[in-house]
Amino acid sequence: MNNTKYIDRSFISLSVLFIILPIGIGGLDHYQLKSGYLTLGLVVFIFPGIITVSLAYLNNRTTITLWCIRLLALIIFLSVGGKQGVSNSDLLSFLGTIGLTLFYEFGFYIIKSGQLDYYLQFMVFSTALLCIYLLIFLVPLVLENPMPSFYMPIIRDNYHHAWPNNFSVYLLINILMAIYLGQANKAYLLCFFIIFSVFILTFCRTSFGALGIIGIMMTHDKFKGKLLYLPTIMLTILMICVLFVSLNRVKERSSASINGTKIVHSFKMRKARYSAVVGYIKKNYITGSGFRSASENIRTMTTYQGKITKMISTHNDYLDIMARSGVIYSFLFFGFVVYIIKAGLLDKGRRKKELKFFSYSLIAIMISSMTQNVLKVPLTSSLFWVFIAFIGCVSAKRDGEVLIETCS
Repeated sequence: MNNTKYIDRSFISLSVLFIILPIGIGGLDHYQLKSGYLTLGLVVFIFPGIITVSLAYLNNRTTITLWCIRLLALIIFLSVGGKQGVSNSDLLSFLGTIGLTLFYEFGFYIIKSGQLDYYLQFMVFSTALLCIYLLIFLVPLVLENPMPSFYMPIIRDNYHHAWPNNFSVYLLINILMAIYLGQANKAYLLCFFIIFSVFILTFCRTSFGALGIIGIMMTHDKFKGKLLYLPTIMLTILMICVLFVSLNRVKERSSASINGTKIVHSFKMRKARYSAVVGYIKKNYITGSGFRSASENIRTMTTYQGKITKMISTHNDYLDIMARSGVIYSFLFFGFVVYIIKAGLLDKGRRKKELKFFSYSLIAIMISSMTQNVLKVPLTSSLFWVFIAFIGCVSAKRDGEVLIETCS
């Protein structure tokens, strides 16, 4: 291995570990930062090199579109800031939003260095090791108390992500990547079973539904090709079983929760949140809050019980982005994402299988965004932007754009 490849792999490995092992690195204002933001710091460090050395980056239509979206975000922020003023919290909220998009440059760096396979392999293998660590804590507790709602605090206590649902989405993406890698190397199917076992224990209903939809899409695609890949069938069957068992267990063991089951309570609380956010959007539909924190502009909400409580989170990336940026930016942003997903699904080149799995992953993230804010944390937003870079780079090769050698 030459020195350049060693440096590239070391950088990628360190970045992945920063993201999946989020150690607290302090706070700014009221925001608590995790070590995943250190990866963004590393990307900023190499950013000038990406721009000055690679014509592929400058000439790529995905890159150009993304910079237009960033520029529009800046215009909206300055426009609202000129009228309302800019506090430290406002500035941090805007920089955090734009900063997370720099994971696109991280993905481009991975492609440019020719380390795409290494990145996927290292991520899946590291996640499998992390899941083994969690299983050491979880298995004895599951045997002792088979109550799904009991597992999430254990995951939270032993793996420091504030929202286990975001972790569930991250595991979902790794399950898809394990299936992809397992087609060439069956050893990754072992990683698939290890990761899947912890994924089940998160009991995140949205992630289960997302994986079920992706499983159906994958099965349909394989049937069309007259070749059915076994893990796809297993995935669909397992998800149906898991959904049935988990929903019944939650229903049976949550009689003490508010208004019947926790599912009903969760649904009604989200409905109340969404109503509060939609009300704010109707009043600020052009520029939103100017990328200020939605929870700071929508401070309270009325629950289904008629109580006024603090709005902690929107629990919906679609509404969150619309409330913070307005309908014009939201339309362009989500249109951009749909275009990328479509490009990956419809690509007919020799890397079409690879691109489809990246598109499947983006679809899973977008489904999960309906009930969570997965685009606001490095753990999941890193994968979102990295996969956009992968699809944008490889699909551009087919369209005849100037691309780097390693994309071929």
